Amino acid sequence: RNDLIMQEARELAENASLRESGKPKVSLKISEQIGILDNETDAAALVQFHPFESQLVVADSTDTLTVWNWEDGTKLHVFNNGNPAYSRTSAIQIINSFDVASLLVGSDNGVIKVWRGYDTPESLRLITAWSVLPDLGNTVTSNSASSKVGYTGRGLVVSWQQETGKLLCTGDVGYIRVWDVEKELSIQDVPTECLSMVTSLATDSWGKMFVAGCGDGSVRVFDQRIPSKYALVNSYVEHKGYIVDVSIPKYGGDRGVIVSGAVSGEIKFWQAGYENSTSTLPNTDTMMTALSVHDYAPVIATGSQSQKIRVVGWRGEELGMIRYHDGFLGQRIGPVSCLAFHPYKLMLAAGATDSIISIYAGETQGKSGMKLDW
Repeated sequence: RNDLIMQEARELAENASLRESGKPKVSLKISEQIGILDNETDAAALVQFHPFESQLVVADSTDTLTVWNWEDGTKLHVFNNGNPAYSRTSAIQIINSFDVASLLVGSDNGVIKVWRGYDTPESLRLITAWSVLPDLGNTVTSNSASSKVGYTGRGLVVSWQQETGKLLCTGDVGYIRVWDVEKELSIQDVPTECLSMVTSLATDSWGKMFVAGCGDGSVRVFDQRIPSKYALVNSYVEHKGYIVDVSIPKYGGDRGVIVSGAVSGEIKFWQAGYENSTSTLPNTDTMMTALSVHDYAPVIATGSQSQKIRVVGWRGEELGMIRYHDGFLGQRIGPVSCLAFHPYKLMLAAGATDSIISIYAGETQGKSGMKLDW
């Protein structure tokens, strides 16, 4: 089953490439709402799909984690991460998804916890926890609501490398720490050479390059194979505001394509070895609050406080504009707080400050091609 899902993702990438060359074989439009989930907690701060199971994990703006079956709309499990007072969850990653998946949870006091059996109350077990960035605990403030927008402090920022078993951690500390998770051993501290905090982090699938987006609008590229003090190989300063997210999508192949988006609304593309951005998509909104880039298709989703989600292609073509929930009443969606594409499928999860999670699919996704009515 896992191999089949991954093969479908590779076919999606191949068909998308034909579409980019003027030979469309697949639609990349995403606008069909296949599910609405009421998280019944504080505002959704983070969402993530399981690559192979019908699971969606949602973290709220404090420390509550909710696991959903997105296919039938059932709530599988709700539990607390156990964050101390005035601390909030700022990162979630599903790791080891090919085997027995675990949920890695980071909080803005610099602590990582790894939960196994997170989808049922009976099997939940904390298998490890440690402080990955003790320095970050000094930056925790009492304003836990800041996670709804995030611009007063992003908290702990992480990127997991499944192939190498390494975890990259950073925040408002001036360096990026690399951990060997199996050994729980810190193996490298890479200076960011930036006075501003790191707001987003991405690594390639080969363990060679990682990218940090910063609060001053800079995008910094590091080579993981060389000594720490020389690891910064490029620093781009074209963005006009806080970086909402950076990504190194597999769709870019071995070209090392980097996609970044800033709160000011513009999206930029970069390529390893170039001194400037290779292309720019104009402002999508005056206040971008969320960004997600699909790993296997040239599709980008952005969300804003003005209660809309825009889906665009890499050339800027509009693939969807979402303002209202589907249904008889057509309620307006809330201010968007987080977005995440499925790792392989053409599906998008969107969280809002009203605790509602919406799930959208492309024309070829969903359950047997049918809309799910919960």
